[in-house]
Amino acid sequence: MMRAKHTLFILIAVILTVALLEIGIRTFENRLSGNLNHINQIPNIAAEYEQHQGTNILFLGNSLINEAVDIDQLDRQLSDDYLVKKITPDGTSLWDWNMILRNNLITPDMQLDYLVIGFAWGLLNDEYRPNPSRLGGYFSGIGDGLLLFNYGMSDFAELSEFVIGWASKLFVNREAVRNKILNNLVPHYEQFVQAQNQAGAPLEAGDQTQANQSMPDYRMLNDLIDQLDQRGIKLIMIAMPIEGAYSVNQKLQETLQTRAYLYKDYREHFRSFGAIYKDGVHFNQKGREQFTATLGTLINQELSGQ
Repeated sequence: MMRAKHTLFILIAVILTVALLEIGIRTFENRLSGNLNHINQIPNIAAEYEQHQGTNILFLGNSLINEAVDIDQLDRQLSDDYLVKKITPDGTSLWDWNMILRNNLITPDMQLDYLVIGFAWGLLNDEYRPNPSRLGGYFSGIGDGLLLFNYGMSDFAELSEFVIGWASKLFVNREAVRNKILNNLVPHYEQFVQAQNQAGAPLEAGDQTQANQSMPDYRMLNDLIDQLDQRGIKLIMIAMPIEGAYSVNQKLQETLQTRAYLYKDYREHFRSFGAIYKDGVHFNQKGREQFTATLGTLINQELSGQ
């Protein structure tokens, strides 16, 4: 009898501890990292487009486009008629961008005119595996599970992780919590993690594009373009420059050339500007200025009056 009471006491203590941690994470989530704060600002960014009556442009992607586009510089290049924002959560792919758009920006009240997506490697492939807990915790509701299942997130482990991520902020933010603690305990830990992530990103993406030797399927991309077309949102796709090289297969090129409003292949465009990368993948300040200036010219020439 005493053992049963002791076990029950431990169980209740564990449940209360987890509940308190869950409440704490939900309360202070934005303080864990700048990336989480940015993710939680997505609804507010989307709401700005509902109020603005001019030309609305959104840059969507991950750190590639975030480090490449200086919104303040673009604002100086463009007229006051333009509202330009970016949504660029770290480490995301088309799986995440699709749900961000469906749940925040492809809505009846939205006034978005142009969507600019920057990509590299296999980030547009359906075969590129999703991060289920991130999808469930940040970008999707439980009602999106069937859609994600139909796109290929059908493994039991992935579905379980999706549901747990949707239900628990403690679970979905486990890495951010770990990094926050270790950053306070280990000198230069944050810089080490950033270096590791930057070094591993191209290799990981490249491995995923080569995992299936058959021609990749772009059903998710085509479905998203259909959704954008229905809302009258013009899609601009940019193959992002990096210091190394990556391929864009013929099927993807044909899809983007025929279905996107505009497709720009900038993979080789900036090689003549010298040292413009800080880590082989992301632009340094000089590279960001050059790339943003190119985008400003593109917008003024291609989109004005359209």
